[in-house]
Amino acid sequence: MEMAKLSLWLITLQKDRPFSFLDHALRAGDSLLGLAHIDQLLHWSLGKTSGPTTATFLTEPLRRALQRASALRRKIRETPVIDVRDAERKAGWLREAEEALGLVRLAADLLVAAALHPEKKRRAELSDEFQYRMSLAAEAWEAVRQGSAGAPKGDANREELAALRREADALLAGRQPFHWPLEFPEVFLSGLGSRVSGLEEEGMGYRVSGMKSDSDATQKHPTPNIPDTLSPIPDIPDIRSGGFAAIVGNPPFLGGTRISTTQGSSYLQYLQLTFSSFHGRADICALFFIRSYDLIKKQGDFGLIATNTISQGDTRETGLDYIVSNSGVIYNAIPSLSWPGGAAVAVSVIHVRRGTWKGNFEIGGSLVDTISSSLEIAKQKSKPEQLHANSGKSFNGSKLDGIGFVIEPDEARILKSKDQKNTEILRPYLNGEDVNSDPNQTSSRWVIAFGERTLTQAEGYPDCLNIVRERVYPYRQTHQEERTRRNWWQFQRLRPELYHKIEKSSRVLVIPRVSKYLTCSWSSGKVIYSDATIVIVTENDAIFALIQSTIHDVWTRIQGSTLETRMRYTPTDCFETFPFPTSLQNDLTQRRRGAEAQSGPDARSPLPESHHPDTPDPRPQTPDPRPQTLDPRPQTLETIGERYHTHRKKVMLDRQEGLTKTYNRFHSPSETSADIAELRRLHEAMDNAVAAAYGWEDLDLGHGFHETKQGLRYTISEAARRVVLDRLLALNHQRYKEEVEAGLHDRGSGAGGRGSGKGGRKKKGGSEPEGQGRLL
Repeated sequence: MEMAKLSLWLITLQKDRPFSFLDHALRAGDSLLGLAHIDQLLHWSLGKTSGPTTATFLTEPLRRALQRASALRRKIRETPVIDVRDAERKAGWLREAEEALGLVRLAADLLVAAALHPEKKRRAELSDEFQYRMSLAAEAWEAVRQGSAGAPKGDANREELAALRREADALLAGRQPFHWPLEFPEVFLSGLGSRVSGLEEEGMGYRVSGMKSDSDATQKHPTPNIPDTLSPIPDIPDIRSGGFAAIVGNPPFLGGTRISTTQGSSYLQYLQLTFSSFHGRADICALFFIRSYDLIKKQGDFGLIATNTISQGDTRETGLDYIVSNSGVIYNAIPSLSWPGGAAVAVSVIHVRRGTWKGNFEIGGSLVDTISSSLEIAKQKSKPEQLHANSGKSFNGSKLDGIGFVIEPDEARILKSKDQKNTEILRPYLNGEDVNSDPNQTSSRWVIAFGERTLTQAEGYPDCLNIVRERVYPYRQTHQEERTRRNWWQFQRLRPELYHKIEKSSRVLVIPRVSKYLTCSWSSGKVIYSDATIVIVTENDAIFALIQSTIHDVWTRIQGSTLETRMRYTPTDCFETFPFPTSLQNDLTQRRRGAEAQSGPDARSPLPESHHPDTPDPRPQTPDPRPQTLDPRPQTLETIGERYHTHRKKVMLDRQEGLTKTYNRFHSPSETSADIAELRRLHEAMDNAVAAAYGWEDLDLGHGFHETKQGLRYTISEAARRVVLDRLLALNHQRYKEEVEAGLHDRGSGAGGRGSGKGGRKKKGGSEPEGQGRLL
């Protein structure tokens, strides 16, 4: 605060003038933790910020406090600082304003503190208790102030207020709530009377309401005796509409899954209570966008720097989708800007108007017609829906939350040789680095996986349990999540649904969750996948072709998110919303070519049961005599998918380079070697086959080297990209409508059926999904 004041003084270059008084304008606190609307206090509910309200125990103290504080702060604002004495007078007026708001601020702190209680069941009880005790204290405060006959002793009331302050501070645990209407009453006071009966500027009276009639606290305690009528707040000059005219800022970035880790689970639950669009997965910067939007007045603006995930996935849905759906207009945006300095961070710069915008719209300095919440040219403002046909096919890998589960191959061999039973819980461990950087794409380490076994069952593997007890248990006992502390021998997220699905699969598709490029590869179904991977349950080469295609890539880059400058694949947003082409139903229900009849000249003996998926194939290898560019089979998605994966694998093994380096070559115009040129040709053929499967023969994909947000890429043209996105979104909406009509979505779960979980669930007794559902 002092540094801020000094900086502002230095900028003015008025060294002959005293240090201007700015204390009333510079305020500090957690701007997400606290009241954004005075209605929250009047409703005594953090989750309710609108609607008619009758007077409560706080109405009269609030009326007087805001009236007094607003008058004093207006006086501070209007009085110039000529010498030090002027600054001293302003400091005195500010102290008086703060004292006037003291009672109301305590009530606001108590409302927030109750919501932060670590026990969820206790929060509502504590809130009612604080409401009742505060009502008595407020009534006594008013009686003492007026000198009413029979008023309680001031000392006793001060002691109760001090006790309430101590209890609030204990629950806040050092956090400093920021109550916007109390910090800046002159900004947010206007319009209060029209929302609260008894505070009308026209001078109408009100009737008092007590606590809820069905509340336990109401039954135990009598309703405080507050006078039936109060005079209104007089009109305050110069206040035309509530809210700031403009806000600028650079809010912090913090991934949603890390909020509870760094701030505690009660803080996360508080945010979910007060921000209706936040479900716990978005980056916290999205909440600062919502808060800024709610704090500006009509025709007000804000401009914020954000993580570049602000326009992606859950963060977009929480923040920009909420703003756009509530009459906000994004009129200027830089979707991705490298942060100056050494940090590998990409940010977005976004300007928003609350109301109508009649000026130019610009994306990255280029004029456009309108801007969507994805920071793209907006044609269709609606978002895609999760499709029932895609549910239960894509999974995040296991989240260990304890590196002590992971062991080196030599240690795994020793454990298996020591006790053959240990082979039951020792598995190869495949992570994103293995998939991206290893030419063989095999597991570099092993993992101790007790699965869903109880501690008693885990004790049947003493050698492995001792390792976990030594290397994982101490860390787990410091974990904030009680279930993770209790089940210390298990992974934090087991993903049993994934491993039950793939236990009989000979292969699955695996996607690195965070990567420079969207890639998918075939992998054995007999390993433990880390949470740095996404697993698609299929054995079909056509599905590989679809997911590896540029058509799916452009969809993913809009619907997914990023980490630093790398893309992040999220199953719910990228896969479950993706409308696969129904025209491929017959092709995709066929068994994959590698699982066809085990007879004929090309047949190979099955792998022995003892063969480990991460060791070389012991069977004799017969080289394919056909040239890589020729194939007499029709160019179906299955055949082109198989050919593409086979050729890419050969490139990686020949060069001893992983996927990332291979695609670095793929997207470099200076790379002209024959194997990379063939990979580009196959990719183009694969994209064309995918487009044909959708019936898009009219669309010229325009393959070539094009500038994109990610830099120079060998990809489809920008015009084709926009057409592909529009057609996929329209197809998604069509499929979703058909599923709703078929009764596959809960109509009461809200837009997109997202309230029903991972894209909805198949109804009991329902038939197998048709069309797209059969693809996988």
